[in-house]
Amino acid sequence: MNTMPPKTAHTPEGADLLAWQALLRHETLQLVKSGTLLQLVSSPELTDLIARSIAMNKEVSELMHRQF
Repeated sequence: MNTMPPKTAHTPEGADLLAWQALLRHETLQLVKSGTLLQLVSSPELTDLIARSIAMNKEVSELMHRQF
């Protein structure tokens, strides 16, 4: 039984890897900033939009982590 995750078609190397790392950092920072903004907003409509944005950013981040 193979317990290793399946290999992807393309594993980033060198400059590509640095770009992926920068993108992961950006998405992580976006999650933190969105969470902080959510605490400051009092409008229910904006709160709902920010919460959806946080969920989408979290999903993107999880998908990128699966690449590696």
